[in-house]
Amino acid sequence: MRNHQVEISLVICTYNREKFLPEALESVKIQNLSYQKFELLVIDNFCTDRTVEIVRSFIINNPELNIRYFFESNKGLSYARNRGILEANSPIISFIDDDVILPPSYIDEVLLFLKIMKMLLVWEER
Repeated sequence: MRNHQVEISLVICTYNREKFLPEALESVKIQNLSYQKFELLVIDNFCTDRTVEIVRSFIINNPELNIRYFFESNKGLSYARNRGILEANSPIISFIDDDVILPPSYIDEVLLFLKIMKMLLVWEER
C-alpha cells in the first residue's frame, strides 16, 4: 500500500559510484521540504564497491529522513528504475543521478512545476 502523505519519491539508481554518492545523499538531506513529505530510495544496481556501507551509514546517521535501500541484482538502468517505481510510495517519482548535488529548493520546485502544469491542464479543459 502506498503512503499518500509522501508527495514525491526521489530515486537514485547507482552502480559503483562510491566516490560521488555521499555528496548526492547530503544534498537530499538539505532539502527545504519537510522530511515527512518525501522519501529517498537508493537502488543499488549490483554494486561491487562500498555503496551498501555508504548508504547504510547515511541511514543510521540520519534517522529523521525517510530513506530506503534496495539491492537490484539485475544489472542495467532499466531494471534499477523499474525497481524504484515498484518500491515508490508516491505517484510522483523523480529520478536523480548518483553524482548530482541538488539545490535545497529542488523538490519544492519540482512540486510547484507539477502543480502549475495541473492547473493549466484543468484550465484548458474548461
